[in-house]
Amino acid sequence: ADALVACDRVEQARRRGAGLGAVTSLWLLDALMTLPKGAPVRLADLSEEVWARISAAPPGVVAIDGRWVIRLLSPPLTAVGAVVCGTGWRRPLQRAGRFTPFAQRLIVLEKIPPARMIWEAQVAGVGVWTFRDGGLTEIYPPEPFRQRYWKPAGWRFAERAYAASLRPSRLPGWSPACMDRPARIGAAGSGRRQLALPLT
Repeated sequence: ADALVACDRVEQARRRGAGLGAVTSLWLLDALMTLPKGAPVRLADLSEEVWARISAAPPGVVAIDGRWVIRLLSPPLTAVGAVVCGTGWRRPLQRAGRFTPFAQRLIVLEKIPPARMIWEAQVAGVGVWTFRDGGLTEIYPPEPFRQRYWKPAGWRFAERAYAASLRPSRLPGWSPACMDRPARIGAAGSGRRQLALPLT
């Protein structure tokens, strides 16, 4: 899938300056979530397990000064939506379901799917777009994503999206037929309903 993201330019610039890329260790992110961002915490207040993980972290993740540690790292971006493109409808819908805990979900199909599939997408909260008249048309809007709590897996998802953004630009998973078609950005389909993908 591709992702629609809101970047934290300050954090990304800080990481570039520190020579730090994506941090995808679930165990390290779990330990970092016990520390407030930018506030000093006494080393004596950390468990042995947390200390073992953060003391082995690469430069730019934490700052350790004597008896204190400060978490420098924060998520480099927020994944707002996941977009899956496909030629059928069953497989793209299943693939979009993998992103349920992390972001709003949208599938882009080459033709209008059967009514049963649209109903399944509605139940799952997945938006459906299709190609029509040389552009993208919204068949059903995606359900807005509501993050109920922040977990290490969600942070790792953002880090993996950031890692993908650092690689040369590609569109993995998009069929050649999809790539040949023009897409309107920000105003595809029914206009106002497109606001279901919020950036805030």
